[in-house]
Amino acid sequence: MKRHLWGCVIAAGLVAGQAGAVEFFVPIPHLGDRYKFNTEFFRTDLSKTNVDYTFVAEGASGVGVTPTRYKVLPGPSTDKNHPLLTDNYGRDFRQPPARSEPKYYLSAGGLAIMEGEQGLLGIESAVFIGSDPTSGWEIPMLTKDDAYEAGDKAYVLNLLKAGTTVSHLSLYNFDSTAGVCGTTLRSKTGQLIEQRTGLAVPARGGIRLADILKLVADASATGLYVEVTCNRTFYALGSFPTSKLSDIRVHYPSPEPPTEGTKETFLSNASFKAVQGDSIKTFDLPLAPNTRYRSIYIDLDATTAAPINNAYFRTLFGLWQPDPNVRFGKTLYFNLTERFNRSKLFVDLGTPYIEILTRQNKVPLLSNRTYKFHIEINADQKMIRTTVFNASGGVVADMINGLFNDNLRIPNGGRMVFGLGSPKVVDNAYSPPYNWRFSKIVVTGYK
Repeated sequence: MKRHLWGCVIAAGLVAGQAGAVEFFVPIPHLGDRYKFNTEFFRTDLSKTNVDYTFVAEGASGVGVTPTRYKVLPGPSTDKNHPLLTDNYGRDFRQPPARSEPKYYLSAGGLAIMEGEQGLLGIESAVFIGSDPTSGWEIPMLTKDDAYEAGDKAYVLNLLKAGTTVSHLSLYNFDSTAGVCGTTLRSKTGQLIEQRTGLAVPARGGIRLADILKLVADASATGLYVEVTCNRTFYALGSFPTSKLSDIRVHYPSPEPPTEGTKETFLSNASFKAVQGDSIKTFDLPLAPNTRYRSIYIDLDATTAAPINNAYFRTLFGLWQPDPNVRFGKTLYFNLTERFNRSKLFVDLGTPYIEILTRQNKVPLLSNRTYKFHIEINADQKMIRTTVFNASGGVVADMINGLFNDNLRIPNGGRMVFGLGSPKVVDNAYSPPYNWRFSKIVVTGYK
């Protein structure tokens, strides 16, 4: 399996200027309801606006289906080179300087096939769960070369069972000929649970196995995984469709079976107090260069303080790699922000043009209290989980999102930066967390 690198501005510019029309496959997992989707494209020629869009329902074939003509439109970032897909231009367009809101909606799983006109390249797709939104998940946007080749093995990780709510598995065939797949379901410890063969998958289409966990006897189970192989170019995704929006998940495939890896400690028992004149602290984490890290964990205590200004957003901490070639000058894995006047916690997922900022309501971080934060950044599962505990161990917040920037590898000369606070008040709205004290800071990782 290969991954296209067109998320890089330089690479995208070169390809967009030279390539013909490129077909993209966007596998849509079953999420249980109608949700909003965003898809980012890249162009150097601003006259390029048309995208041929085909949605293939589960169990159907996309061969011979006439596409619908959609358009792209600059999104909230207003960047004309990075427009977003809209299924209704009139609904989503706003006259500048107002910001347009390009989007489309899907109510069920299936396979979306998109082909921009020459010079219009797909970069990234995402789904928003809930109107706030509660969470955001990346939806793979793949050329045929990005998919798993016939005979490859894909491991869909971290399937769940919680009573009658269970994970589903979706299989997709990118070829123009019908295919056959097989699955092997294993427990968290690798014990064989069930094997299936002869699963027919239509050409340029997909199927869903809603009963993939039917032989799991326990009432609840985590860490289950499925090995998938097919005789055509394929992809696989899992999903956990539940009525509780904050618990909905997308399960992604990995070319390797699950393993925790080898633990390293990057930062141990550090501390920092944000005060006026000294309100930001960064740590360069000593990751080995050109090494794939499977996960990074951040644990810390935060002792809060009352606001000293009216800027209602307080920037707490985040993780990033500096990169002058991308918007804002960095590849952001996450940034955590609090809105104290509305008791909300926000996670910025580092999508510079789709601009996903998910939130959890009713998170009152009371002044002069100590809270424990635990952040799991899991590249294998393409998931980031933010958990906050009070002094008694009670859960104050638990936010699960997709990890959009899932490459935890740093190049030679590169840097992985963990930062607390911010330099100054911005736009009279974003403030450093003045007088907050961060302590017992530990950052670990597995490779």
